Amino acid sequence: MKKVAITLVVLLGASAVSMAQEQNPQTPPRTTKIVKIEKQDQGQNTSKEDEIKNLKYQLDALDNKEALIRQNPEETKIATEQGWFEQAENTRAKIRARIKELEK
Repeated sequence: MKKVAITLVVLLGASAVSMAQEQNPQTPPRTTKIVKIEKQDQGQNTSKEDEIKNLKYQLDALDNKEALIRQNPEETKIATEQGWFEQAENTRAKIRARIKELEK
């Protein structure tokens, strides 16, 4: 009788632990990856209009990414520590300068 009672207690304990783990799933921390934008090769045959369109798309993508980062205080802290905002602003300045150069 003792063996049955001990077995029952062990099984109930194991099932309670497994149910508790299902209720609190652990999610991995999100990380932010910084991508460097390099100039296009001179060998590519893209029109000025296409290049301007692509550069404006990159500006929009940077703005959207920054908005997403700023929505989460943890990601904002990480991005600030890594210098992401300064790098993004430098990238924006380079993109805007290239747009002005192409529009001349």
